[in-house]
Amino acid sequence: MKLLREKNLILLSIAQFISLFGDRLNNMALVGILGSYYSQSTFVFSGLAIFIALPSILFSPISGIIADKINRKKIMITIEILRALIVFLIPFIFIKFKNIVLIYFLIFLLYSLTLPFNNAKMASIPQMVNNIYTANAFLNTTGRLSIALGILFGGVIVDLYIWQKLGFEGWQIAFYIDSLTYLISAFIIAFITFEEQKKNNFEFQEIIEEEKSFLKKIIDDFKFGIKYISKDKFLSFVFKCIILTMLIISISYNVYLPYFQQNLGFGTKGIGIVGGFLGIGFIIGSSLFPIIAKKLGEIKIIIISHIVFPILFVLSLFVSNFFVLMLLFLIGGFTLSNLLISYDTFIQAVSDDSIRGRLFSFKEFLWSFSFLCFVFLIGIFGEILKIFFKFENVIKSIILIASAIVISLNLIFFNNLKTNKK
Repeated sequence: MKLLREKNLILLSIAQFISLFGDRLNNMALVGILGSYYSQSTFVFSGLAIFIALPSILFSPISGIIADKINRKKIMITIEILRALIVFLIPFIFIKFKNIVLIYFLIFLLYSLTLPFNNAKMASIPQMVNNIYTANAFLNTTGRLSIALGILFGGVIVDLYIWQKLGFEGWQIAFYIDSLTYLISAFIIAFITFEEQKKNNFEFQEIIEEEKSFLKKIIDDFKFGIKYISKDKFLSFVFKCIILTMLIISISYNVYLPYFQQNLGFGTKGIGIVGGFLGIGFIIGSSLFPIIAKKLGEIKIIIISHIVFPILFVLSLFVSNFFVLMLLFLIGGFTLSNLLISYDTFIQAVSDDSIRGRLFSFKEFLWSFSFLCFVFLIGIFGEILKIFFKFENVIKSIILIASAIVISLNLIFFNNLKTNKK
């Protein structure tokens, strides 16, 4: 009940809830565009994933400086207004030019602005509330709920037939609603009050120097990660499996989204419902992880997960019943949550405190880099196969090949682990 007396926290959580809901509407609208105008293509999904992920890799240090050098409340309000403008313009620009590259550019700009917004928000919390632990837990819970609802209702909104009767496409309406959510968020943030320390002068040269040091840090962390992990067979196994996990996630995004949306005919609404079931599975899996980890241990969870995922993929190719597919996605969300928590828990348990931060930094780099590489390669591979085969056969071939690779490498890695233990 004390939380309810924290005016700033309540306002921030409401603003975040509305803004994150809009983010997911944005995602569903983009999927709607790709499904409507670029059906039977894997590479357009690759491009979207790349331009969403690139800003976090390129501009992380810059966004941190901006959050430390400029009034954070002004940053959040200004960025929400700018994001509202960008999202509002997307439908007009796409309808006029019918050029997906322009949309990629706007999405890149949108997610580049999201970085300093998130940093400013998180950096402001200690000045807003007395108990940061409770505040973070509360914001995390409401944030996840907003994301789940945004995915679920975003897909439904995009596919509502009523928009066509009114002369609009569903994805257009989703962008307009998203734009409105950012403006409402900015309005709510304006009522938040907290004291900020006096900021130093903002210098562009500092951004350049920070970016240079960031690139050097990436290289140094990469070298350190490879050297340290190669000495520990268990860590080596875990980080190899992280790459396999990114292959699974890339296949889900690049290949399974268009297959589910277009070939199975469930549309963007179906993708939203899929996201809801994945989220439910994720929550259940996270809740039961302590019990499962105690019985199996992290290594066994990782091994089993990389057998379960390919089986789920293959089964889904032979199932057309919507409710059976939802059950498979529920299991997938449950498995994924246990897998991701196992990675973090194992690294925390076996690494020395003095190097733990660098190991997690290396994990995040490997995570992002692997994802970008896989979505690009899968997109290109899919377009090449499409020249010779029907799109549905291309999708099924990629899923079967990737499933075989994941299971085979998983067993090879595990066998090497057992051999080294002996």
